[in-house]
Amino acid sequence: MGAKRDVPEWSVEFRVFCIRKGLSTQEVADITGISYGMIRNYLNGVKRPRFNVCKRIQETLGFDMLEALYLYDRKRIESGEDEANESDI
Repeated sequence: MGAKRDVPEWSVEFRVFCIRKGLSTQEVADITGISYGMIRNYLNGVKRPRFNVCKRIQETLGFDMLEALYLYDRKRIESGEDEANESDI
């Protein structure tokens, strides 16, 4: 069995937004013009979208991905999660 991977909050927020709108992964891909695989990666928190992709998601779906990423990063920085762990060095 594989290691458990934490899904970032911004990704969970995006997934919940899509579920509430009744949008499947394929529908999100079709509406935004972003590939199915990349949308799946964003929904699972595997990849972070770049600025231009965040803007496209906001313009087409109405989800503010930039705000979700900002708030997630801010929370991590304030909690000290981004500081290097000695065991990682």
